[in-house]
Amino acid sequence: MKHFEKISERLETTLANIEHQKGRLFWDDFEKLEEVLQRIKELEEANETNLQSLQRTAKDLVLLENKNKMKLTKTQKEKLNEGFTLLFRNSEDCEGDLFALWQSKQTNHFCLEMNAKIIKATKTLNPILAKLKKENVIEDLTEILE
Repeated sequence: MKHFEKISERLETTLANIEHQKGRLFWDDFEKLEEVLQRIKELEEANETNLQSLQRTAKDLVLLENKNKMKLTKTQKEKLNEGFTLLFRNSEDCEGDLFALWQSKQTNHFCLEMNAKIIKATKTLNPILAKLKKENVIEDLTEILE
């Protein structure tokens, strides 16, 4: 069977031929059906390989995202949920940016402020932590304010 020919077209042609032969199946029809079956099996194998490759890629992307995300300690998360504000810096000499993170009681969103300007408000912490990582925040300099 030609690989550029669609499987569905080959199958339709073979079935039409069998119908024309009043339901009788000859050796060439059987051969064509075997070829269709073989091509379907090849496509299934290729699809399985592609699926496995996509799953590996998705897993790698999740790992990369987690690697590129800042993590809060358990204490920091608890304090944040209790209404405290977390302060972050991206410079040890205090010449860089100052970030403040808190949870709004009105909207229940996490809010991120950079140099006294709100730059992000989200329902979850993940986008904010990714932003902090992108801004090269130094995790060891984190402070907790009441």
